[in-house]
Amino acid sequence: MNPIIRKLSLPIGILASIIQITITIYLYNFGSFVDLRFGLLIITINILFGITTAFLVKKNQKNSITLRQSFSGYFTTILVSIFLSSLFYLTFFNSYVSSLKKESIKKELFNFEVQNMKANNYSEKEIKKNIELIKSSNPFSIQTNIQTSIRYLILYSIIGIIFSFVFKNKSSFQEIPN
Repeated sequence: MNPIIRKLSLPIGILASIIQITITIYLYNFGSFVDLRFGLLIITINILFGITTAFLVKKNQKNSITLRQSFSGYFTTILVSIFLSSLFYLTFFNSYVSSLKKESIKKELFNFEVQNMKANNYSEKEIKKNIELIKSSNPFSIQTNIQTSIRYLILYSIIGIIFSFVFKNKSSFQEIPN
């Protein structure tokens, strides 16, 4: 990996994860874990920090960047952010959070999922099937955390590829003489 990319993406990824951890602690103490605004805020923060990394890499390379370098900077930032945030979530929820608070959060997530299914016109049969799956799941397990992290990593990667096309240097084509 390019040393400039490494030098920029690691601290920016760490900063993004610190902000996510701060939001999580705030939600734990004062908010709701199903508040869509905070979810969108975290997604936006990660995307902006990834884009910032790509922009800074381009700037540090004298406005010269390839698609691969642009995406590598973006992706490394996102990967560091997701990894550190997931590590925090697992440690925090499985070591420090009381069973009563976990059950309260799980119930909140359950009600949110049921409400979303009804709002999206799921059939009663589909809702009942999903309710059973939700009841048997553990949102604080390592498996669930890894699955969620992978889903977000895929989402962020798709967005990162799109932005990398924007940041890469434009290729120049010569006109063919008649």
